[in-house]
Amino acid sequence: MPYTIRAMTAEDHPAISFIRNLPRARRGTLAMPFESLARSRNFFAKNSAPPDRFLVACTGDTVVGLAGLHGSRLARRAHAASVGITVHDEWAGKGVGTALFAALTDLADNWLGLRRLELSVFPDNAPAVALYTKFGFVPEGVERDDSFREGAFTDSQFMARLRGDLPRDVSPYPSSSAVSPPGPFSLRGVEPEDLPAITDMMNQPRVRHGTLRLPFCIPAEIAHLADPPDPATRAIVADIGGRASGLIMLSP
Repeated sequence: MPYTIRAMTAEDHPAISFIRNLPRARRGTLAMPFESLARSRNFFAKNSAPPDRFLVACTGDTVVGLAGLHGSRLARRAHAASVGITVHDEWAGKGVGTALFAALTDLADNWLGLRRLELSVFPDNAPAVALYTKFGFVPEGVERDDSFREGAFTDSQFMARLRGDLPRDVSPYPSSSAVSPPGPFSLRGVEPEDLPAITDMMNQPRVRHGTLRLPFCIPAEIAHLADPPDPATRAIVADIGGRASGLIMLSP
C-alpha cells in the first residue's frame, strides 16, 4: 500500500500522541503509559531542531507512523545519527515501517551524507529487528537489563548501519510531471500567506533537485522565502488561480 511520507508538523502532534499511547507501539519504545498531549508536544518542541528530523507516514489525511533521525551535536560524531520509529498498532505489518525507513535512509545517505546510523531495539521485537536488518543494520552488542518494561528488566540490542564512500551524483534530472499546461499566470510580489504553497513547491523532487534544499522541509525552515527579512530583496511569484506556483528572488 502506498503511503505519503512528509515532514512532521505541529498539527500532527495529537495523532502522534495517540499512536505513542497505543500498547503495541509503546512496548517497542521507552515511552511511559498515559503520556499527555502536552508532554508529547513539549518533547517534540525540544527535539525537532536541526540536525533532528521527524517524518510521518500518512494514508489520506491519517497519520499512521512516525520516524526520527537524530543527528549528533558533537563535532567528532557529525557523521552519525540515531534512528527511532513508531507505527500505529492497526497498521503494523502493512509496510509503514518500510516506507518510513526507505525515506529516512535516503535522506541520510543521499542528502545528509551520513556515514553511520544507529539504534536500540528490544531483542524480542522480531518484526522491528527484521525491518532494521532489511535496511542493512547489524547487531553490535547487548545492553543487559537496560530497560524496565511491564514489571521486568529487559535487555536492549544495539544495531548500526555503516555506509561507505558515497558516489558522485549521477542521478538523471527529474522529468516534468505529465500534466496539462497550467494556462495563463500572473506575476506579483510574494506574500507571507504564500508560505504553504512555497513549502509544497520546495518539497517537490524536480524543484529540490536544482537547489541545495533537503527533502521534507517544513515552513519554519523557509519562512524567509515568503517574507524576506532584507527589504532590498525582491521576491516574485507566478500566481495561478490564487496560488503561488513559481518563485524567483533577487537579493542585492
